[in-house]
Amino acid sequence: MTFKIFSRVPRESRRIYMYAICLTALISGVFQANSNKEFGVFLNKQIFYPFVFSLKSRLIDESLDPRLKIFAYDDSTVAYKKSTDLTLPEWADVLTGLAAPGDVRILVDKLFDAYHPIESVKIFASKLKTLGDHSKISAITFAHTDRIRFRSDIDPDIVTSLQSKVFAPEMSDPLIPQGFGDMTLYGAIPEVIKNFHRFGFANYRGDGFIAPIARLKSNQMVPHAALSLFDPIDISHEKLKIAGKQIPTNQDGRVLVNFFKPDIYRKSTLSMVALIARIQSGMDLSIVKPGDIVLILPAMFTGHTDFVESPFGPIPGGFHLVSVVNSILTDNWIRVVDDSGFFVLLCAFFGLALNLILRPSLGTMATLLTSIAIVTVSAGLFIYAKIAISFVLPIAGFLLGSFCGISLKVHSTALDEARKNRELEVASLVQRSFFQSGEPTTRDGSSCKAVGITESASECGGDWWGSLRKNNYNYHFIADAIGHGVPAALITSVAYSVSKAMELEISKALETLLPSDILTMINQVLVSLGSRLRHMTFFIVRIDDKTGECVYANAGNPQGYLLRKASIGVDGKSSERPKQLAAIGNVLGDEAGSSYENHSVTLEDGDKIILFTDGIFENRTADERSQLGKPWLRQTIQRHAGRPIDDFTSSVWRHYKFATGSTPPDDDASLLVIEFDRKKMKNPTS
Repeated sequence: MTFKIFSRVPRESRRIYMYAICLTALISGVFQANSNKEFGVFLNKQIFYPFVFSLKSRLIDESLDPRLKIFAYDDSTVAYKKSTDLTLPEWADVLTGLAAPGDVRILVDKLFDAYHPIESVKIFASKLKTLGDHSKISAITFAHTDRIRFRSDIDPDIVTSLQSKVFAPEMSDPLIPQGFGDMTLYGAIPEVIKNFHRFGFANYRGDGFIAPIARLKSNQMVPHAALSLFDPIDISHEKLKIAGKQIPTNQDGRVLVNFFKPDIYRKSTLSMVALIARIQSGMDLSIVKPGDIVLILPAMFTGHTDFVESPFGPIPGGFHLVSVVNSILTDNWIRVVDDSGFFVLLCAFFGLALNLILRPSLGTMATLLTSIAIVTVSAGLFIYAKIAISFVLPIAGFLLGSFCGISLKVHSTALDEARKNRELEVASLVQRSFFQSGEPTTRDGSSCKAVGITESASECGGDWWGSLRKNNYNYHFIADAIGHGVPAALITSVAYSVSKAMELEISKALETLLPSDILTMINQVLVSLGSRLRHMTFFIVRIDDKTGECVYANAGNPQGYLLRKASIGVDGKSSERPKQLAAIGNVLGDEAGSSYENHSVTLEDGDKIILFTDGIFENRTADERSQLGKPWLRQTIQRHAGRPIDDFTSSVWRHYKFATGSTPPDDDASLLVIEFDRKKMKNPTS
């Protein structure tokens, strides 16, 4: 396929095509090298995930699992407690009250790293011990790659105790996400943290992914805080399982958070005011039932909420924990297919090939439609199949290849146009060496004077007129190769060459060679060319100097006019319509056996014969609404009939140019005027 495409490339453009292919491969290689690193992460974070998550929220009605209960220490709670935090004993009352129904899992989004009096710590510890193993309470920590001065990390023995509760015993050699190895864990003081059943880190980088596990410098493992509520956690052979269910991870070992619209979280979040009031009054919490998961967000009041980036923009940091816990409960995950450099490269070369095959206009349309299709398929897979295949890098590669293809196609077209223009210039130069065009040309011959003018519709024309004189005969003709441009010019040049050859024949057999004989000879030559572009109209007259006899024949050309001098009045206008030189015949080059009929008329001194091609009356008027028409031509001839031949020809042509204005001609136009006057006879020249 590639070879066939390349073989169609003009030879002078192939080097540029090779440069474009190399450029496409180079830039696509850069995409490939960065597709799973910071560049790809940045593009997906800024473009892909905001687009597909927003579209998902519009098309699908989403809600949190009813087992998930969220309580927030908000502005109302601050006003109720007249404090921005609870004391440790009060926290102990809240946690034991929530855990009272039994089989309740609680995650507190709080470090508990502030200073607490010893008595408060003892009360906290004694109350949490009363829960036993009926409920599980988890606290958050944070992991850092460096040690923080003047801050103590969590004791390794406490971490070891956590590992035995959370991780599967057979877990071996888990995949640690990049940037989550050799960490140091920080959180509550040992006297507080050891009273929680479990804990986990809550690091979130704002790119939509979480690391399910972190490795400490002590070579110990710590789970993400949301995952710490569930057990066992098994991460081995690059697969993550929680409570026996596999959780999809990307090739870096991270999990994409399935975010919802922020309004869904806010509507499901309850203030802690009623919770604290009921617990302090000793009332049961009917809202929490066995098997529920409770998330407490202690910093949801003005000035203390920590906001993090999400596909929906900044949201409170605790909401990303809510999203992860909800996905575990509902098994509603998004499987990430990591960007493939090979696929990006394939898209780039597809865009290149597509635009090399198609015309620039079709290539641009195909590029647009293909881009829309890629986005549609990618978004559809994300929304309905929960598969995240980013369209950003593939479209970037595809558009890169398309741009190179369109640029090359335009450049190649420009080269072709330049080559054609050069060929047209050469053809026009050759034709100008044969014929005169654009200005009137005069040819005198004994009793006849001929004035002709031709205008081409393009660089090369198909119209042609000429005169031949031998002895006492004057031959005048006008021809029109059907069409215009190079093909018509080539046919005209062939006919011109034939006429020059006939000039020699005329000198040998002048008195027997009639207009019909000349048309037959030219017709045989054109038919022998064997091409569909060989047709030509031709009108020829032969005028006898001595008798004024005019013999004429026609091969498909518009019939000419005879303007009698006797019809011209004192005002210089003709009182009669010019007489039509009625003659018909097949166009030249149509059939090998075509025959042509001679007609004759006798001329008087001062009579004019007007020959023309169809362009002079079929080209459009200045307003482009209609063609000029034959009536206009006849009226113009009558209006200027009394003028001398040179002035007459220029006047008719000037009116033609005025009538057409700036409208581009649709066809070549020619005018040939022959005046017969024996009183002006000159010595014949041969």
